[in-house]
Amino acid sequence: MGNSKGSKTEKGKDTFKEEIIHQFHVISENIIDQVKGVAEGVVTLNEKAERYREESKIENETTRAVLSQAITHVHQELSQAISNVDQKLDRTREELKAEIHGVDEKVDRTERN
Repeated sequence: MGNSKGSKTEKGKDTFKEEIIHQFHVISENIIDQVKGVAEGVVTLNEKAERYREESKIENETTRAVLSQAITHVHQELSQAISNVDQKLDRTREELKAEIHGVDEKVDRTERN
């Protein structure tokens, strides 16, 4: 009978040990699944962040190109306007020179007479 009790106790210990090991496996599998889920979430967020960076880069390049074209256009218009003003000033200066020359001639004639 002493053996029977020892054997039941030993069997109970083995059953308890197996149950603990089984529970450990269940818990560790659950933790592994959760870690995998977190890792997948991190990968997804990294992919989204990379797409956002690429989209922002393209938008910035497009904006830069549009602004560059606009600046070039404004520069051309201003250059043309300045050129027109220079030409007008040159004509006005020549007209004034001619008018002054005419006045000088009239003064000279008046002084001679």
